[in-house]
Amino acid sequence: MSASVAAALSAARSAVVAALQSHDWPSAASALERLTALHMANPGGALAQARAQAELGDLCSVLGEYAKSCQHYDRAIELLPAQPRYWFNRAAVRRFLGDLTGAEQDYDRALGLDHGDAMAYLNRSELRVQSTARNHIEELERALHASRQSWQREVPIRYALAKEYEDLGAYARSWEHLRAGSALRRRQLQYDARVDLQTVDWIRDAFPASETARGGCDSEEPIFILGMHRLDPGRSHPQQS
Repeated sequence: MSASVAAALSAARSAVVAALQSHDWPSAASALERLTALHMANPGGALAQARAQAELGDLCSVLGEYAKSCQHYDRAIELLPAQPRYWFNRAAVRRFLGDLTGAEQDYDRALGLDHGDAMAYLNRSELRVQSTARNHIEELERALHASRQSWQREVPIRYALAKEYEDLGAYARSWEHLRAGSALRRRQLQYDARVDLQTVDWIRDAFPASETARGGCDSEEPIFILGMHRLDPGRSHPQQS
């Protein structure tokens, strides 16, 4: 690849990222089109093509262009099927597209290539209600045994086991793994409430009420902010390749 082509790709890539960071979706889409055209005009070898397709898949996913993203991952997998990250990312995109069967198959392939990808275990377990005839309990128990030296791996695997045991009605076993995983994760958190309080004080000092008040709604009715709890933030979205 010539220096001029490399510079053009870098500039196009930076333009996409900058537009995404500023939430300028039209500009991001236009910059992504330029980046795609540059990749297509300068394909390189199989490895370079696979990386280019994976990069385009990543960026399309961030833009919410999941069908296009899936097509890029299809091509990346064709070119480099031994890369577990490509299977993981396509699984995440297929999940967004509602292709849960395809997503589960892709997570299976990703785990076949990388037995240590704990988030693949968790994401796969969340795809459907497990049954006595179809579940991953034995595989997860083996993975848990192999993960004891790494809390980053152990926690998601315990959450996956909690999910699958709950689906099977084994609530005591489910709670055991949920409790152990949450306790292990909590021990790794370096949380200090004083930091939050200091942050609030800093915000108040930086943006006093007299400068930020702009009227607003006259209603005195309460505002409810609703959400669903999650066991762990997880990694259900595609990862940069």
